[in-house]
Amino acid sequence: MLSGDDESVLAKLGMQKSAVVFVDEQERFLNTKSFAKAVLESDCYFVFITRDGLNMLPYSISEIYYLKNSGYYQNTRQVYNSMHQVYPEARAAEEIEPSVILTEDSNAGHEMFRAVSQNMKTACDSARGKSNVAKYILTHKEEQILVIVDGAAFGADMQSAVHALEVSQGSQLWAPESFEYLILRSNIVQAEGLKEILAQPGEFIESGEYSSWERYFTYLLECLTKNTIYAYSKRKLNPNYLTKGNIDRIEKIVKEICSRSDEII
Repeated sequence: MLSGDDESVLAKLGMQKSAVVFVDEQERFLNTKSFAKAVLESDCYFVFITRDGLNMLPYSISEIYYLKNSGYYQNTRQVYNSMHQVYPEARAAEEIEPSVILTEDSNAGHEMFRAVSQNMKTACDSARGKSNVAKYILTHKEEQILVIVDGAAFGADMQSAVHALEVSQGSQLWAPESFEYLILRSNIVQAEGLKEILAQPGEFIESGEYSSWERYFTYLLECLTKNTIYAYSKRKLNPNYLTKGNIDRIEKIVKEICSRSDEII
């Protein structure tokens, strides 16, 4: 259990190697920039016990749990791994027909989904930052929005987004690990062993090197495409990804998601 003043905590973190570190919400250093920096540079596994989002840290929506007391026992349960388990009455529709596809930002992922939306004859917009996703949903309640976020790093903003979805009653959220994960999943890029990595990422990702799975998949895609026609940049999408065949591959995944509810929130 990590506790103490700011300086002693940072010193303790610097000495820890490959440890499991528990941090309680009462610790005043929890939301400081210096602590967030130390966490991102550490190779430890962190468990944060808090009711608030940790906006300075990237963490997956599938790694958010709540504690449940039952008699003399208590257990943990994932909060956002599946809407069917958490809010079974919230989404009855098995198929959605979005009027808008919303992305977190306006970088490479947005460029691809803008091309996909043109094929699907729907609009595409950017929230211009993941912290703006909930606000966008609330100010466009009349639209049926398919919100696409990087699930591997959207944890801090998930609660506000889910509340906005409940108010709108017409929009839904899809949280693949990251856009780079989708590219790798789409077979645009092929490499030996890639299928195994995508099936069990946790077996291949070292937390000491990557603060989130999003960063790992970005690194992996950059490595696999270096010095090829598909050389990848997160800031600006390589035009070779925007051929009809590649757009069709991503569109196929989006349509599969829209036609069922097992990956939609």
